[in-house]
Amino acid sequence: MAKRALYFEVSKQIQNSIMRGEWESGQKLPSIIELAARFSVSKAVMREACSLLVGTGVLELRHGDGTYVKTLTLDTIMPPIQAALLLGASDLYSLLEVGLWLERGVVSVAAARRTERQVRDLAEALFVMEADDEQYASIVLAEREFHGVVFEASNNLIAVNLLRTLYPSLSSALELFADDNEVRELIVTVHQAMYGSIAAHNAEAAERQVVMYRHALQERVLEYRAQASHPSKQ
Repeated sequence: MAKRALYFEVSKQIQNSIMRGEWESGQKLPSIIELAARFSVSKAVMREACSLLVGTGVLELRHGDGTYVKTLTLDTIMPPIQAALLLGASDLYSLLEVGLWLERGVVSVAAARRTERQVRDLAEALFVMEADDEQYASIVLAEREFHGVVFEASNNLIAVNLLRTLYPSLSSALELFADDNEVRELIVTVHQAMYGSIAAHNAEAAERQVVMYRHALQERVLEYRAQASHPSKQ
């Protein structure tokens, strides 16, 4: 348990460094040995932390070359999302629906079980969302971090592992809304409310907020699909 908590904390420190701009998109990270020395952990812990960030889409492992900060640009993300919308918007809609099914139960448990440390971690992620409102990639990473803490607070390892599998796709879905100021405001506003509910152990309110958040994104996906199908009407 202690080992798991350590690599999770180290992964958050690396992610925070990326969000502060210490390492930029496309930049190669130092070696595992150098990173381990910097964060005062073993090489095994550092490998696990980097593997977690690779799994969640923050880092990219290039075999024989090293580990890089994953580049999140509209040029690389928008074309496949637009294709997905045109060829099968139901898949993206269903993905958000699965996220809703999973999260509405988890957030209720998390509100009851969360620790004070986890409340502080939620506050840190929320601060990034609020402070970096002009850097959408940072908002998406902070949103992922926020939900990672929520799942961790459930004290259910299976739920945490499900999140690791699902959330890279959910984050990619959010990239669709990079130029949508209303969605940016929605992300910040909902997570402010969710933070208050979890901090206050208000499971019912936290669940309502997750439902509203996912439903709003689902509706936006349908709107974007209609626009992509009829570009002349945009």
